[in-house]
Amino acid sequence: MEMKCLTILSIWWSLQMIIIIESINFGHNNHNNRELQSNIDHITKKLWDYRGPTGEQYWDKQYKYCKGHYQSPINIEMDRIVYVPNLQLSFINYDHYLFSMRMANNGHGVKLHQPPDMNDDHDDRLGCFVTGTALNNDIYRFVQFHFHWRNSHSSGSEHAINGNKFTMEMHIVHQNVRYDENEAILNRILAGDLFTVIAVFFNETDRHNKYLDPIIHHLDKIINVDSEYPLEQPLRLSDLLPDDKQTDFLRYYGSYTTPDCQEIVTWIIYPKPLDITSEQMNKFQK
Repeated sequence: MEMKCLTILSIWWSLQMIIIIESINFGHNNHNNRELQSNIDHITKKLWDYRGPTGEQYWDKQYKYCKGHYQSPINIEMDRIVYVPNLQLSFINYDHYLFSMRMANNGHGVKLHQPPDMNDDHDDRLGCFVTGTALNNDIYRFVQFHFHWRNSHSSGSEHAINGNKFTMEMHIVHQNVRYDENEAILNRILAGDLFTVIAVFFNETDRHNKYLDPIIHHLDKIINVDSEYPLEQPLRLSDLLPDDKQTDFLRYYGSYTTPDCQEIVTWIIYPKPLDITSEQMNKFQK
């Protein structure tokens, strides 16, 4: 969707921290993830596209929230951001290997998610979470991640830095554990803190990104829309983030970048891109 320029943005560099979470059930989220992913798909898997009669220029005619004032993506002007020194993030279980991930072609790109029947012998069942003062100390559970990349009808990343886009953008989607999924989503309780999405940029370089290989090696298995394929190698979410993930990021409040465009997302954006080779990028573009 067309980007808007944000005039106030928060960037922070955090200090070392310890966050004690007194009560959360990390072991029962399989059923929640299944319901949540189903509900997200129910909302977003409607008749829309980036081009043609259902393209971006028509979204606001079919989806009322696409007319909102806090729409994403945006162009981030780095000389207009506001430094907030006391904001912090903490990642929980991001360094655990996920053995049960499945990749899917949802008709608009590549999505990776966990199935409802995850193997309890692995760390997958524990769930992955993000929290911290940058998120008002709310706890957000990992749901799925997906990619947006440059092709014949897209200029690459959805967000831009100083007007410049990147080769690819990854979104790691989390939902606030305080909300019941069915009630919050299907009944349209549009809480502004319902989702946190972490955005990571990729730019083409000559440095091979080995952490993308478990995904790239099987892209040819999901050429058809609605096809799925299990990852044969485990991956860690921490490997898909910059090394300085707790020291250099941007935050703003916005929306889904696709219909229904609800303004219920806290965005965490890493402005420094990760590497991807042209050969790796070609696999996404095929």
